[in-house]
Amino acid sequence: MDMRASRGGAARGVAVAAALAACLAFVSGCTALRDAGKGVARGVSDAGRSVGEVFSGGRPGGLRLPVAVFGLEEPASAGAAEFAALLRRQLAEQLGARCGGLLVDRDFAQLLGTPPRLASGAVDGHALALLARGRGVNNVVVGSPLEPRITEEKTGFWFWKGSRVRVSLGLRLEVFDAETGGKSLDERFWEEAVLELETEYPGAEIPLEAIPAAVTATLRERLLAQAGRGACRHLAETPWRGFVVAAQGRELTVSAGRGVGLREGMRLEVFAPGRPLANRDGQRFLLPGARLGEARLRDVGEARSVAVLDEAAAVEAGATVRLKP
Repeated sequence: MDMRASRGGAARGVAVAAALAACLAFVSGCTALRDAGKGVARGVSDAGRSVGEVFSGGRPGGLRLPVAVFGLEEPASAGAAEFAALLRRQLAEQLGARCGGLLVDRDFAQLLGTPPRLASGAVDGHALALLARGRGVNNVVVGSPLEPRITEEKTGFWFWKGSRVRVSLGLRLEVFDAETGGKSLDERFWEEAVLELETEYPGAEIPLEAIPAAVTATLRERLLAQAGRGACRHLAETPWRGFVVAAQGRELTVSAGRGVGLREGMRLEVFAPGRPLANRDGQRFLLPGARLGEARLRDVGEARSVAVLDEAAAVEAGATVRLKP
């Protein structure tokens, strides 16, 4: 079977990225890319292009950004459930290992199962943000497969007529921000292969099950590599935010601690929760509220901390905190 891979359709994708994506997600080394025009193999060095080297994710105070990953099973198609599990597991592993400055919460997705939904079926970013805040998660990465595209193409002429199949698999990557409940990233990635099938489907739609498992597995691995690079690139520029889960007098309990790099004596700026807004699709968003004052971290645990306000202020659960510059 002759399989020729081409680059994905993401806006940021380039030919070299597709060549490198032939390796397992984020694994450095050398990838062989078949030249469709000449039928020869050429090597492309992956040195210095691993996600961990490119996306260091440095943040003020050396803080790490807590994230969680969900893999959705839609649309319902062959291998969708397996791909969703692979996406959640492998993308979470790679984000933690290769994206500098991230702290991956591996339990959040398993405890929640699937993200909350609106009546339309879309992910409810506001409800997801409120759940994430309680665990100190700043961003939630949601990946879902797109409807496969499988088309038959005629080749040759006269006695050399034939056909080949072009198979395209896609992945949608969404990143939800726990501070606002909105989407900070919504990007689609595509990978495709051209191959010949032994079975013909004249005038009929070719099912995904007809594509060899090795082909779909390779395309999915490449999609995960693309999505991982896109997520790392985006999250590397995202600042850390903390969330107040309890307030008593001047003492504030924040859902973050040593795990993200907080230390006693650090100073925080405190902001009111703000009021929610809704759009015509039913999505709700939280606008950052007014600055209420400053606080100093007094007691820092692994995942919870207590900060003391410099001056008394009307701070309540749901407020956000930022590291003071």
